[in-house]
Amino acid sequence: MTRSQADLLVLLAAFIWGLAFYFQKTAMDHVGPLLFLGLRSSPEAQFSRPAW
Repeated sequence: MTRSQADLLVLLAAFIWGLAFYFQKTAMDHVGPLLFLGLRSSPEAQFSRPAW
């Protein structure tokens, strides 16, 4: 991997991280905190359930 490719990947990771913050902040304006956490955690629970 070249240095420019690594730099682009770091920029992409920062962009995705920033988008996640934006979407979480926007979602919190429309739903309550418990519903938001439940909606965010339910797919994680479904994926970890077969491993349990």
